Amino acid sequence: MKNKGKIKTVILGDLVRSRKIVDRRKELNEIKESLKRTKTIFGGDMIAPLEFSRGMDEISGLLRRPGHCYKICRTLNELIYPNQFRFALVLGEIDIGIGTKNSSLMDGPAYHIAAKLIEESKNQVKVAGKIGITQQAVSDALRRSNWNLISRAYSLMDLYLEGLG
Repeated sequence: MKNKGKIKTVILGDLVRSRKIVDRRKELNEIKESLKRTKTIFGGDMIAPLEFSRGMDEISGLLRRPGHCYKICRTLNELIYPNQFRFALVLGEIDIGIGTKNSSLMDGPAYHIAAKLIEESKNQVKVAGKIGITQQAVSDALRRSNWNLISRAYSLMDLYLEGLG
């Protein structure tokens, strides 16, 4: 693969409904602590640890390889529950700032794709709301679903991604 040394995994996260959080200072501190815990658990995988990149609404980080990207996102969302981030995970080229170890100083096609994916995700949520699909409807469907199958799918996804390197 061309530019193999520059091909890394970008994690971009957008805090869902961040403007509706009442005690933003408290939530900010809880998210900071959760980011620290995530770094403690997965720091060996990270070139640039997950950190705030746009207020408390957005986080970004850079991984050496995609192996634990999904597990990292899932762990962070479990730590900040009932809040959650929507994530874009992109394996791609980083051409600026990779030596800084600070994701907010990095750039490249992978970051551009991740930002576009986050925007598309936000737009899908808006459309779903307009056609009458609510978050509660999704939660109800999850409760009715077979969680064992979902959990097994998570495990298989983790194994697959770890096999990528």
